Amino acid sequence: LKLIAFILLLNHLVACVWFWIGTWGNSENMNTWSLEAAPAPGKGFWHCVSRLVSNPSSPKRIAYEMLGLLLIMYDLIWLPMQVFEPAEGNFFFVLGLVSSLYWTFDMPTSFLVGYAVQDKGIIEMRLRKIAWNYLRSWFLLDITIVTIDWTLNILDWTQGSVGASEGISFFRIGKAVRFLRLLRLLRLLKAHGRFNELLEHVQSEFSVIVIGILKLIAFILLLNHLVACVWFWIGTWGNSENMNTWSLEAAPAPGKGFWHCVSRLVSNPSSPKRIAYEMLGLLLIMYDLIWLPMQVFEPAEGNFFFVLGLVSSLYWTFDMPTSFLVGYAVQDKGIIEMRLRKIAWNYLRSWFLLDITIVTIDWTLNILDWTQGSVGASEGISFFRIGKAVRFLRLLRLLRLLKAHGRFNELLEHVQSEFSVIVIGILKLIAFI
Repeated sequence: LKLIAFILLLNHLVACVWFWIGTWGNSENMNTWSLEAAPAPGKGFWHCVSRLVSNPSSPKRIAYEMLGLLLIMYDLIWLPMQVFEPAEGNFFFVLGLVSSLYWTFDMPTSFLVGYAVQDKGIIEMRLRKIAWNYLRSWFLLDITIVTIDWTLNILDWTQGSVGASEGISFFRIGKAVRFLRLLRLLRLLKAHGRFNELLEHVQSEFSVIVIGILKLIAFILLLNHLVACVWFWIGTWGNSENMNTWSLEAAPAPGKGFWHCVSRLVSNPSSPKRIAYEMLGLLLIMYDLIWLPMQVFEPAEGNFFFVLGLVSSLYWTFDMPTSFLVGYAVQDKGIIEMRLRKIAWNYLRSWFLLDITIVTIDWTLNILDWTQGSVGASEGISFFRIGKAVRFLRLLRLLRLLKAHGRFNELLEHVQSEFSVIVIGILKLIAFI
């Protein structure tokens, strides 16, 4: 309650200071927004406030919304990385404080921004309607996240400066409590709406398509980042003296840094786990070979094929970052290259371009399929109305056959029996026919 009161008083103080800045230096020859919003004779306080309501399509508001999206992007990248317990320098401290202040200031300003009434096709600018719309939509989420955010900020700042004798052990919070900060990622729900509102101001359909593709690439990269952080957290979860996990085995030695830690995660392509992973990939390619050409029959896609298609998309998305952590055979030297830089360069100049192209197209078509029919023509995003011809871009997934051939030959090298090699070769030919 004390924190909520603090936030409300801070908003009040910001509003008063902002008004003071608007009146500072006023003269007969200087017209500021505070004079423009001054109440007419016989009008009162609420008339003055109502004149401060801004249009959501104004350039200043669009710039303000874009700053909010950038801060959400910062949260998406930095917050999951807390599993690595990084040292927080001044830059990240200031950026975190800017983020907290922005979202605190965003609450009172949300009462002063009009909103679009879709069924009437108008911008609602009446103060009471705006306030009611905000209170029944985002207010509860905003006040919750802002309160938790400032709570954790204050606990971090005061931790270590309060003695045990003062009886405020509450301020000694563990790692688990700090992960409440991940609730800031709930602002993604708000970011989706804001992004769509900004997209409505783009008139060119080509630009909308390009922005949509860039959005998907960003989504894939962030998904990979999140998967990596969660995977590391699973490895460290529940660590004790009697429990040895891969994250402890890969922990950097004293004086070593981040890249030394990552390099110890590189796996041998001949390991049983990697072979099982490769076999799963070959099965998914086999599924694509059978199911994708059958789209000419326009089959009804049941839940089974929907889930299998989603598993395939997630597998190949996850395959991209793991490809940077798998050694490769150097044929002329007869060795397995396990150095991180060499592996990364080999992947970037061989399969990376094909992988990022197919994964991007795959997720593009997935999202278009999921959103088709839910977007109205009035929203100007006809890009989401794709025809049958465009969906056949999914056949590009069959280009993974080039990759599958190499993977199959690598797996075949682990078969020692000549008879087994002949049998597998015959089965391969039968499958091909």
